Amino acid sequence: MNMTGSSAKLTMFIDYNGDGDFGDVSEMSSAMVPAGTKCRTINLNTSVPLTAITGTSLGLRLRISQIKQL
Repeated sequence: MNMTGSSAKLTMFIDYNGDGDFGDVSEMSSAMVPAGTKCRTINLNTSVPLTAITGTSLGLRLRISQIKQL
């Protein structure tokens, strides 16, 4: 839900290689969330790298942040 009154950014972090951080290539993607969005699907596109670990749990973080108007 984006109840901030202005557009926001939804950012997804996935630790594909299990090294304990989200700093590697392809471990972050984001999408814009229009103001007033309630219970709506927001698609985040990501490319799973060939080095991604399979068969184990990986870290995931989602963050929504208000976009500052300049």
